[in-house]
Amino acid sequence: MSLTRLLRFIETYSFDHQIYLCIRRMDGGEEEIMFRRGQRSTWTIRSRGLDLPWLERDVDGLLEMLAARDVDTAHLERELLSLVMMNIVHAEEMRREATEMFGPGGIASAVHQFEQMTERLKDAITSAISPEQATKAKASPVRPLLRLVRPKDEPG
Repeated sequence: MSLTRLLRFIETYSFDHQIYLCIRRMDGGEEEIMFRRGQRSTWTIRSRGLDLPWLERDVDGLLEMLAARDVDTAHLERELLSLVMMNIVHAEEMRREATEMFGPGGIASAVHQFEQMTERLKDAITSAISPEQATKAKASPVRPLLRLVRPKDEPG
């Protein structure tokens, strides 16, 4: 699993508003990494035990700094993967509870309404921009932020 994908997944989907990690360097020292949702720069880093300010970085900048500081990337990957898996478990529990509360049809209806609203919004934005931009936008593949898939046996 790539560190970039794990970090971007956390930025996009994590339920956590703040995450703190302490990751080993190969020289035995440690780096502190903090994720804060809603901040100008969501990732910050500093060497542990030194009275230095946190340095703000985007994902690419964070990875460059971690490489320069010779961080144990296997340790970092395990920590990030653990965070991602805990969020997935939380999401699955939420889905189960919602299905129990609203039934499979209620969930399918909410997903369908959201998809319709998203399509209407995309169409409104496309029609609001210039004709050549609209043609280009319609031709380029759109990667959805979230894609929900209904099980084959679920009505919908």
